[in-house]
Amino acid sequence: MGARGHGNNAAGAAKGTDGAVGETEFVVNEEVLCFHGPLLYNAKCISVRNVEENGRPAVKYRVHYKGWNKNWDEWVPPARMKKLTQENLAFCQQLIDNKKAKDREAKERKLMAKQASDAEVTIADDRQKTGSGVRPGAKRRRVGSSGVTQNTAKGTGTQGTAVAATVTQQPQAAAGSSSDADTGRTNATTAAINGAAAARDCTKGILPLPEKLRKQLVDDWNFVVVEKRLVPLPRKDCSIKRLLQKFMSESAVQGAQVGARAKGVAHAVEEVFNAALGSVLLYPFERNQYAEMLEAQPRTPLSEIFGMEHLIRLLVVLPEQLDLEKIEPENELVDCLRDFVAFLEANADEHLTEEYEMAAPDYMRAIAAHGKG
Repeated sequence: MGARGHGNNAAGAAKGTDGAVGETEFVVNEEVLCFHGPLLYNAKCISVRNVEENGRPAVKYRVHYKGWNKNWDEWVPPARMKKLTQENLAFCQQLIDNKKAKDREAKERKLMAKQASDAEVTIADDRQKTGSGVRPGAKRRRVGSSGVTQNTAKGTGTQGTAVAATVTQQPQAAAGSSSDADTGRTNATTAAINGAAAARDCTKGILPLPEKLRKQLVDDWNFVVVEKRLVPLPRKDCSIKRLLQKFMSESAVQGAQVGARAKGVAHAVEEVFNAALGSVLLYPFERNQYAEMLEAQPRTPLSEIFGMEHLIRLLVVLPEQLDLEKIEPENELVDCLRDFVAFLEANADEHLTEEYEMAAPDYMRAIAAHGKG
């Protein structure tokens, strides 16, 4: 692609302008490169306007990022724009390569920190085994007709960390010396989040995950944490609520007893998900989206807003949340949960989103302002 309209076309600048604009560096309909964060993206200048900044006249350009929804269009100063030339395209690729190199270095540092953290968690878990086995700061209650016993952690703070990176063994920031205590996490939950993956990496344990679901956890982590994308919400026809209803319906045809167990498990999973989502199933980058959903639909259960993407994350910590490690592996409840995992695997292609959304510029600015992501 060659650069079009190199800025001396006053007539070209007049069309689509917002206010009187003379000759400008960029013109309407010109394809450009525009900074959004640390990288350059293909964009198109769609309007030009005069503004006043610090008492001096200036020019701003409204750009549309190619492949993005028009709601993400924004006014930018010329300092954020570059001509679409071979030289600038090479510079764009250099920025991408530099960012990848920095990300790799950061992952290596975090991996070393995580390994040190896992060692501390292992020691803490060994000490816990000598106790009563009930997590401190947890409330025990009975859930649903299945007789599932659930521990609901109390006092979980707003720094909920997703579990996907744990099971994929992707490097994550190590647990701080006091931050986990401040957020009220228990040692057991911290182990699940920070990934005592050496002991249980989702291919082992009482509720192993099939390869397709493990791969989804890897892709999910990459989309949200690395590429800064979001699951499109609400999931509507692909909500967790609808998934659970489908699971109950398919189980009911196998007999009344199987149907009753499936109903109890479905209700337990839904209740645990609604309670755990905000505390342990979200990446920091998703917290603003979560807050927006709560504000927009305050009376709607989270299981009717979120879909399979976040439900699969729950499977990583579900054995700990339901105390499954304390019951016999060959148990009707465990068998039903394994059937549920197989059901999710069979329905993954139909219910997982085809594409994670790019976060809007306003969303990215809000994230940067609050230091999240």
